[in-house]
Amino acid sequence: MNTNDTFIKSIFQEEYKALCIYAYGYLLDKDDAQDIVQDVFVRLLDSDNLDHINNLKAYIKTSIYHSCLKELRNKSKTNSLTPVEDRIASIALTQEAKLIKQEESQLLLNELQLLPKECRKAFELCVLHGYKYTEAADSLNISKNTIKTHIKKAYKILRESMRIAQVLWFFTSF
Repeated sequence: MNTNDTFIKSIFQEEYKALCIYAYGYLLDKDDAQDIVQDVFVRLLDSDNLDHINNLKAYIKTSIYHSCLKELRNKSKTNSLTPVEDRIASIALTQEAKLIKQEESQLLLNELQLLPKECRKAFELCVLHGYKYTEAADSLNISKNTIKTHIKKAYKILRESMRIAQVLWFFTSF
């Protein structure tokens, strides 16, 4: 085993899950994402000369990207459905999308309850109820800039908590 093989294997061990998540973002299929990541590493290990590659991690990520696009093109060619099958699939996807949206909405409402009181009030007034910043500021007896700060803080907290929830879900599915 040469030094390239050792380096490739160490990248595989360190980056496998992150690269699977990256591929999943394009394919939306866990098994296909894992297959593509593994195939890229197998092709690298089978390659005799890697001297032309300056940044191996970037090369791997780019290879995964192109493999995902190739897989999506191949799937779009083979997935031709009859009109009835297409209608059934769209109904199933619509129902699944509604269920996912309901779950995400419930998760978001739960996360809203965890926000600091001032952030939650400002966020609810401006984002959920459509108040202008000045209207919300008058309603809460605080300045317009304070409203902006609370909303910015709320978005930051919600983005982070939703990202963590999504990553946790994804890691538990692998």
